[in-house]
Amino acid sequence: MTQMATEKHFGTLLREARERKPMTAAEVADSIKISQSCLKSLEEGVWSELPPDIFVRGFVKSYARIVGLPESEPLNLLDRELAARRQSEVEAYAQPSGVSHDLLPIDGLPPETDVARRPVGMALFVVVVLVLSIVALSYLLQQPPPPGEGLSLAPAADLWLERLPVPRAGPWFSA
Repeated sequence: MTQMATEKHFGTLLREARERKPMTAAEVADSIKISQSCLKSLEEGVWSELPPDIFVRGFVKSYARIVGLPESEPLNLLDRELAARRQSEVEAYAQPSGVSHDLLPIDGLPPETDVARRPVGMALFVVVVLVLSIVALSYLLQQPPPPGEGLSLAPAADLWLERLPVPRAGPWFSA
């Protein structure tokens, strides 16, 4: 957790506001729909136990609303801490490590992969294909028959009977 000596940490600010309001951590966790362990990590700034930054930002906004703080105070502290974390990550990545720099990207940052988005995109594609297939199949199955087809069943049956060979001799035929 990186924090300056003169400046409070966003989690400390939120926890102190919660304690000023007689609210327990469990009440706040239930209100913003997170686990108590996640709330504790949020208050202490333990980044390794927190979800991605965008979710933390939403939790901080919700937490601030519940305890009656203006959202801008903890969000400004959060933004400063996130900027400091990103800067330290960039500096750590830019340090020479004996690896050939020919393999590093141009800007020095690791390439971001959208591995988390791939399953969602594939699922969306499959759903769209299934919906289109169902619509096409229902359209094909609900087509009316061509004109004139199925309208003259009785005369066709009579013609069929007339074409049957009639026996002229045999035990069944009486002359």
